[in-house]
Amino acid sequence: MRTEAEARPRRGVDVDEAELMQVKVGGAAEPPRRRSPMRRRTVYYRRFCFALQLLKRTVLMIPVLLVCAMVFMYWYTFVFVFQADRRVVEATDIVADIWTVVFSVIAVLCLTCYLRCVFTSNSVNDNAPPSSFDSDDCRRCDRCSSLKPSRTHHCSVCGTCQLKMDHHCPWVANCVGHNNHKYFVLFVLYGCLGCNLYILGSMNGIIRMVQQKPRDSATGLTTTFMTLFAVISAFAFGLTLIGFVAFHFYLVCSNQTTLEYGYLGADVSCELRRDL
Repeated sequence: MRTEAEARPRRGVDVDEAELMQVKVGGAAEPPRRRSPMRRRTVYYRRFCFALQLLKRTVLMIPVLLVCAMVFMYWYTFVFVFQADRRVVEATDIVADIWTVVFSVIAVLCLTCYLRCVFTSNSVNDNAPPSSFDSDDCRRCDRCSSLKPSRTHHCSVCGTCQLKMDHHCPWVANCVGHNNHKYFVLFVLYGCLGCNLYILGSMNGIIRMVQQKPRDSATGLTTTFMTLFAVISAFAFGLTLIGFVAFHFYLVCSNQTTLEYGYLGADVSCELRRDL
């Protein structure tokens, strides 16, 4: 018969919790087995992979924080620098209020669509198939072994198959696909509209800033680096996003994705694209 002291595992010995539950006081039981080195290595490997995935996700979210900071920078410089300058120098409070309201609405819509695009998943694992879907006749991915319906592609960055994958965008830290393509197109549209409204609504302040007349400014912030960077970047984004918006509207109207357009060309029929 083993006593309670003999049934307890020795210090420094790695024992499974399930084995410890089998030890009974005053009763006969088998001695607890040590955890095998292979099992310990497996546990450490899983923890290491989890830490790497967490680090990867953190790094991928850096562009998201950058885009949110830039939207806030545009709104702050437009409202508290250029429109405040308009109220003092030009004495047109109504015009400044109209510009402030219009640009604020565009900024809120742009940021809302952007966040919806970031946090909406197109992964096959996160979107259960409908009840009428026959999974037996559906092919599976060679990399992740998940279901791979038509127009589904495996993303090497996300590590999963994406429904109707358009492309992986690092600026949204997500794949643009079936569920968030609408939010992506709206985000680009509002971004293009907001950048061009930024330039138009602050044109007089920009001219005064170029002419180096800081005395005419109400706040004195028009010559700061943040305001100068906001003006230059808004001008650059406003021009480049026009072509980007036109391209994505063409893809939407022609029922294509960026991957299909790049690999198959613009003259591929819709029936062939559905069989991909």
